[in-house]
Amino acid sequence: MKINSDLFGIPGWILAILILLPALEIFFVSLYCKIHNLTIGNWEDRFQNLSQRLKDVLVYMFAQKRLFKYPLVGLMHALIFWGFCILSLRAVSIIAAGFHFPFVHSLFSTPLGLLYLFVKDIFALIVLICVTIALVRRLVFRPDRLHHSYDAIFILCMIATIMLTDFAMEGAFFQLEPNSPTKAYSPISALLSHLLSSLPPTTLLAIFKTSLWLHILVILGFLNYLPYSKHFHVITALPNILSRNSKPMGKIEKMNLEDETAESFGTGKVWELSWKNILDVYTCTECGRCHDHCPAWRSDKPLSPMNVNITLRNHINQNANFLMDRKQGKVQPNPNLENLVGELLHPDIIWSCTTCGYCEDACPLLIENFQRFIGMRQFKVLTEGDFPEETITVFEAMENQGNPWGMNPQERNKWAENLNIKQAQNGNFEILYYVGCAGSFDKRAQKVSQAIVKILQTAKVDFAILGNQERCHGEAARRIGNEYLYQSMAIECIETLQNCGAKKILTTCPHCFNTIKHEFPDFGGHFEVIHHSQFIQELLQSKRLKLKNNLPKELAQIKDKLIYHDSCYMGRHNGVYQAPRQVLANTLGTAPKEFQLHKSKSFCCGAGGGRMWMEETIGKRINHIRLQQAEESAPDAQVIGLNCPFCMTMFEDAITTQNKENQLKAMDIAEIVALCLDEEQT
Repeated sequence: MKINSDLFGIPGWILAILILLPALEIFFVSLYCKIHNLTIGNWEDRFQNLSQRLKDVLVYMFAQKRLFKYPLVGLMHALIFWGFCILSLRAVSIIAAGFHFPFVHSLFSTPLGLLYLFVKDIFALIVLICVTIALVRRLVFRPDRLHHSYDAIFILCMIATIMLTDFAMEGAFFQLEPNSPTKAYSPISALLSHLLSSLPPTTLLAIFKTSLWLHILVILGFLNYLPYSKHFHVITALPNILSRNSKPMGKIEKMNLEDETAESFGTGKVWELSWKNILDVYTCTECGRCHDHCPAWRSDKPLSPMNVNITLRNHINQNANFLMDRKQGKVQPNPNLENLVGELLHPDIIWSCTTCGYCEDACPLLIENFQRFIGMRQFKVLTEGDFPEETITVFEAMENQGNPWGMNPQERNKWAENLNIKQAQNGNFEILYYVGCAGSFDKRAQKVSQAIVKILQTAKVDFAILGNQERCHGEAARRIGNEYLYQSMAIECIETLQNCGAKKILTTCPHCFNTIKHEFPDFGGHFEVIHHSQFIQELLQSKRLKLKNNLPKELAQIKDKLIYHDSCYMGRHNGVYQAPRQVLANTLGTAPKEFQLHKSKSFCCGAGGGRMWMEETIGKRINHIRLQQAEESAPDAQVIGLNCPFCMTMFEDAITTQNKENQLKAMDIAEIVALCLDEEQT
């Protein structure tokens, strides 16, 4: 019996044309519309360093690196993805065979072709198993981060159908052609073919043809469904990763405040998003990883990065023509359709963000979120003058007193009285210790500053401080959205640092570290910056700093009862995880205990993104949640180890308000090291 793809007397190649051409035309028209929607946004250059971007595609798309933060689910998704990539070549070969292209049969007769058939057959079974598990997981054991989605179920069923029709097609073929040379290289299909052994040839041929054309139809249907599904990421993942943010996560781009043609500042209208922002929302898979441990979402605030992406995507899809015409000035304004904050997104959404970076670090497709929120805050502050009332006092304090506490700037150096610290001038020092506003004015943080001075003096480090000349860099103002205030403060701070001859700067605060290291270069401030956790580690490793042989009593009692908290701006934003842990391990003689959510999964204290200066009136208090996590992760913990003054403030507040002063205390790693210094060190 002749085996071919003809159906109802119609030659297979004609059927292929009748099905393939309309399907591809519809797909490319749909794809063009989505690509055209990207032009609603502003241009942004995301194509520098192409070689590194191509490596990122290999790592994050094909190797599925970030998915493995959830090992089992990540492996399952990766297997489906890899299997689908392998099966895609199969689909192309089937369609090519329908056109009777001779190279198809010869290609699969080669050793490489036979190897492909073997791998394809194994992966088809693996994908089918993984899809079944995914369906059960969604329907029966759905995690909190996932919402019920018929879209996801439909896609999984389509993938399963593609695998099943492939097996049915191969099984029927092997019964019709039992001596086929490819049978030995398709073990699963060959095994399943025995289930069809009792069927007559005419039935087998019908199964073969039905499976073949159903296979093709489902693949083409899948392709045309993608642009209207959350699974559009199958197509957008590659360009989204290719155009990823190549700069540090915590870096905010400099705004041109001198642009006389600008009608507004910040991101207030939909078309003031960038094309990459729009590509981001089209790439969102609705997997929920971004809000799984988002401090705002987990504390019952209205911000969910995933929901924001869905809202923006749906709005752009529904109003693309209006938005395009409005951007070009062809239609009258319609605030309900064009304003981002107030109409499309509730203001509480953008003000809830702590800029902790968890959402961006967790996203398997590298979607960028908090920069969008900063842009929207900038619009509310600079263009509309609409921002949380309590931040007015902070802005005034920073503008008039040079610090967010509103303290007298002439008292900035009061903490250092009688410590015999050199004042910086003309580069007469090895390292400039930039104390920061918290370390200068906050009573609790001053103790950390004094501990660092003790460490530096013991290690005989040639250092100096600016004293009353030190200026705030304005980081909080920038993240609240007051870019104008930030830039004026940053420029003044840079001038002060340059005038004193600073080249290498030591900071206590991760926010100071991040700003000076990553954001000052945009304003001409180029300095080597090191955080105190890193510098103390260097001092210990180089033997410049020696510790007592025996721990003091107060530390000996808690050495194995200390749990370490990763601050967002040293951890996720700057990738510093090992230095503070090594310092604690070298000092205490044992590794610190870990939060269940630690390192890149660390839960924010709630102070970042300017939230330190805003009232927390919605939902639960983030710092209380983090304190609870400490107790759950290490019930016997008595000390929480820190490396950030903002984290210190938040933990101290949580401990005090929950009346747990007798159970827990917060200590900076510098304070712990200072207690263990060898006083006889020469």
